[in-house]
Parts: sequence; structure tokens; C-alpha cells
Amino acid sequence: PGQLKPPEGFVKRLWSSVQVKCGHHGKGCAWTGSVADFSSHLGKCSFARPDKTSDHRRLEDLARQLKSAEMANMEAYNKIKEQQEEITAKNRTIRNQTNQINDVTNQVSGLLNRIESMEESHEEQNASLWAELTSARRALSRQSHTQINHNRHFGRDSIVDLSLLVAQNLTRKPRGLDSGRIFNFVRTCYMDLEKDYSDNPYDYRDNVKMLLATCQSCSWFSPRQQDNFEKWFQREFGTWD
Repeated sequence: PGQLKPPEGFVKRLWSSVQVKCGHHGKGCAWTGSVADFSSHLGKCSFARPDKTSDHRRLEDLARQLKSAEMANMEAYNKIKEQQEEITAKNRTIRNQTNQINDVTNQVSGLLNRIESMEESHEEQNASLWAELTSARRALSRQSHTQINHNRHFGRDSIVDLSLLVAQNLTRKPRGLDSGRIFNFVRTCYMDLEKDYSDNPYDYRDNVKMLLATCQSCSWFSPRQQDNFEKWFQREFGTWD
């Protein structure tokens, strides 16, 4: 009593023939059937199950993608940072090398300027030397009639005569002349200049320069004696070209 009995007979057949849609038709379920099967379908309808919705799944996918993107961005950031540090180190090395190259370039430029200045100075010295030799040869031509006695003693007071003796006999040594003895006179004159005696004649330095240049042009001194002439000249007057 108080409860409805299931339909029977004709009523049951009439009730069962009624067609209905699923209660989740609005969610996308396309089932239609007898009203008698409605309860059975509703219990197993996939749209009625408490599964995750497609929107929820998409949110989880997006979250995973976002996390993956964040990790990729972090890796990319670390790589970029490492590359920036390498570039900074390379730029520092390049700056140091550039500074070194500039320093070497400045040094080379300075050396070239010094060499150029020295060459100009040597040219002036050579011109002066040739002028002195020319003057000595002219003096020799004027005094060619006067033969210098090679057996006499030569010193500071007779250095011009010593130069004339050598100049008068540049290619042919006079008979009886001792080249070693003449070399010793030349060495004594040079040493007097080197010691810079206070009583040296006023033009003594120029006379020694002319003497050494003349002896260097002479052919009858030994190679070792010639080397000494060149060494003395360079020491007092600069490079001999």
C-alpha cells in the first residue's frame, strides 16, 4: 500500500512504446530508446560518468606544455648566458691583443723613425767626410812637390803631415816605410784624442777624423789595422759607410 506497482499487460506495452532521449542529450549523447530502457541506459551513459571533461584535459595538457616551455626557456637562458660570457671573454682577449698590436706598431714606428733619422745623419756625416777627403786631396795636390819624410816622428803637433804622408801614398807604400810604425803613430794620435788632453790643439778632433778616414782608404795597412781604424772612427764619429 502507498507504492505504485509496475505497469502490467496492455499498460506496460503502451508505456514501453514511448521513445525518449537520453537525459544527457544536451552534453552530446545521441541515445534514443524506450522509456522502459531509460534507467538502464542512464546508469551506463558515458556522458553521465564523473570522468574528466575535455576542458579539464586541455587545461592539464596546457599546464604540461607550459612547464615544458619554462624548462626549455630556462635551458635557452642558461645557454645564452654562457655564450654571452664566452663572447665577453673573447672580446676582452681581442682588446688585449689589439692593445699589444698597437704597442708593437708604435714601437716599430718609433724604430723606423730612429732608423730614418740615423740614415739622414749618416748621409750628412758621409757628405762631410767626403768633403774633408776632397779637401785633403786638394791640399795634397798643392803640396805634391813636398814629400813627407816617413822616418820622422809623428805626434799631435804633426798629425796633418801624417795624414799627408798616407794620402800621398794611398795605393803604393814607399820603399823603406814601416806600416806598423805608422800604425802606432796613428794609434797614439787617436788615444790622445780619446783621453781629451787639455792641451790638444783646437782643431785636433777634425784632424784625427781626417787621419782615420785617410788611413781607411789606404791599401797597404793590414786587415787587422784597417779594422782598428774603422772601430776607432765609429767610436768617436759614428758609423762608417
